[in-house]
Amino acid sequence: MTQWKPLLQIVHISDLHFCDNYDDKQKLIREQRFWRLKARRWFEERNVGGWHEGSLGHDSVGLEYFEQFLQDYAANEREWFAAENAEFTPQTWLVDTGDATTFGDEQSIEMAIKRIDGWRRLLHDCPARLLYGNHDAWPGGQPVINMGIYDRAAVRQKALVGSIAAWRDEEWLKPLVVQAPGGPRVECYGLDTVSFRFVPNTLALGETSKPALERLCAAIDSQPVPRAYRILATHHPVVYPYEPDDIRDRGIPKMQLRKAQRVLDHLGAAPASSAATRQPYVHLFLSGHTHASYPAAALPDNVSAIHSPGLGPEQLQLVGGSLMQIRDRTRTREDSENPSGLDANFHYKQVAGFSLRRICTANQQFQILRFYYRDNDRTALQLERLMFVRLPNALRYQLVESTISRTRLSC
Repeated sequence: MTQWKPLLQIVHISDLHFCDNYDDKQKLIREQRFWRLKARRWFEERNVGGWHEGSLGHDSVGLEYFEQFLQDYAANEREWFAAENAEFTPQTWLVDTGDATTFGDEQSIEMAIKRIDGWRRLLHDCPARLLYGNHDAWPGGQPVINMGIYDRAAVRQKALVGSIAAWRDEEWLKPLVVQAPGGPRVECYGLDTVSFRFVPNTLALGETSKPALERLCAAIDSQPVPRAYRILATHHPVVYPYEPDDIRDRGIPKMQLRKAQRVLDHLGAAPASSAATRQPYVHLFLSGHTHASYPAAALPDNVSAIHSPGLGPEQLQLVGGSLMQIRDRTRTREDSENPSGLDANFHYKQVAGFSLRRICTANQQFQILRFYYRDNDRTALQLERLMFVRLPNALRYQLVESTISRTRLSC
C-alpha cells in the first residue's frame, strides 16, 4: 500500500484573551462614568451572560508554557520541519480563530499581535491565518456598559480592528496554499462572523452577510486549480451541539451564529468547476468562540461516518477551546466540589443529530491538525488530530491520548 506522507500541519489556537494590564473598571473610574461602573458591578455579581468567564484575561504562566511547547515542538518534530535535501518539505500554518483580547483595548491588541508573530517565528517563520473575535470588537469593555455612547465607540473600534492587516477581509480571501507534487492541494480561507452592532456584540452572537459569502465563493472559484481540500476559519462555529442553556440566558439568545443555515447552503454547494465530483466549497470549518473544543473524541476512520446537522458527508466542523485563559471563579468553585483531573473537563452534550457529542471545557488547550497525502493521488487526504490540554497548577500542556485519531478525507 502506498505510504502516507506529511503534507501540512495546522497549529490551531483560539480565544487567547490577552489583557495587557488593562482594567476596564479603572477606565470607567478615570472617565468618571460611575453609573456605568455600578452597572458593571451588577452584571458581574450576577454573572449575567457568563460574565465571570468572558471578562477574564490570559494566564501568564500558561503563556510561558505554550511558548516553551512551540520551541520544543519545532526542535523535535523533524519530520514536520525543514529537513535538508528533502524531496518535499511539509508546511506548517498557524491559525488563530479570534478573541485575541478580552476587552478589545489597543494595548492588548498590540500585545497579542506581537506574541502571535513570535509564535509564528518559533514555528520556522510559518504562514499564519489570523481572525478577530467578538471580544476584539468590544470598545474597551463589554458593549452593554457603553450603552448610549456605543455607536461612536464602535466606529473607533472597527477602525482599530481594521488597522491590523492580517484581520482584513481581503487578506482572508487570499488562501494559504500547499500542494505536494502529484498530491492534493489544500487551501485555507477566513470568513468574518463578528458583528459590531450593539445587540449582537453584547450577546456574543455571530453574523455574516450574503455578499460576504458570495465574495468567498468567488475567491474559491477564481483559483487556478479547481480541485482542492478547502478549510474555512471562522470565529463562531457554523455547527456545534449547543444545548438550550448554551444559547439562551433568561430567554435572550446568545453565543451562536445567526442564520447559520445560509452559510451551510452557500458553502455546502459544489463550485461549478467541481460539479462533476460534487465536492463542496468548504470541507473543514475551523472555529473557536465556545471555550470548549469539539469534538473532544477520536474521529472515526472516515469523515463520512461523522454526522452533524447541516453538514454534507465530506464536511467537518472542528472547534478549538481557549488557549490560556485564567480559570473563572465559578468553574474553580465547581472543581473544588467535584473530582479534579483531566476527566472532569470532558462532557457530553445532549443534542440530537450529532454522532459525536463530547466536548472539552479545559480553559487552556489547543490542537494540531496533521494532513498526510499519497503520491499520485489528488483525491484523498488523511487527517491526524492531536489535542493538548494544560490543567490548573500543571507545568505543561499534555497530549490527550483519547482523542488521537486518523481520519480519511476526500477532496
